[in-house]
Amino acid sequence: MKTRSEIIRSLIRALDASQHRGDFTKEIHDALYDIYDRAGHFEPDDLVLIIASATKAGELLPLAKPMFGAIAATAQDELMTRYRKLLRLSYKQNPDRAALVAKLGDERLADAIIREVENETDN
Repeated sequence: MKTRSEIIRSLIRALDASQHRGDFTKEIHDALYDIYDRAGHFEPDDLVLIIASATKAGELLPLAKPMFGAIAATAQDELMTRYRKLLRLSYKQNPDRAALVAKLGDERLADAIIREVENETDN
């Protein structure tokens, strides 16, 4: 199985070669399949690189733009999923929330109050 950096390097090499020839090669197909297959194993910095590379590749190869858009969307979704988990965890560990839960004695009520206050401040 290829490592993350090998996958990224193979995609970049394939994109460079295709840009010169102006075609879509099996190497690109294989590199993109590897990205789909292993998106959950990439580090956030790698996912950002994939999003940027796929976006640029879509501009360079307009016929393949929908596919590159799908690659970027897959990587972006994975990145968002990870950050949602981190935000959820940090929210649960927020000292202000913990103090409100302790005072009210009810986690759901505390969360409802916090949401209400956030909605008011957003509007």
